[in-house]
Amino acid sequence: ASASAARRAVLAAAGLRFAAEAAAVDEAAIKESARAEGLSAAEAATVLAEAKAARVARRAGGGALVIGADQIL
Repeated sequence: ASASAARRAVLAAAGLRFAAEAAAVDEAAIKESARAEGLSAAEAATVLAEAKAARVARRAGGGALVIGADQIL
């Protein structure tokens, strides 16, 4: 659940077959909520990754292993 070229490269280098899908979540709103809750950057990245994975998993319909990833710089 990421459109990141860097994450695609890591998965490809590991020899995995995968499909990369952008999750289309409102990242700005999620980041703002995380800031309001006082979450650390690592916690905010986890919340974003979970939101992305959940969105893609719903679209996938249950037969896929979905990995969500994000980072806060």
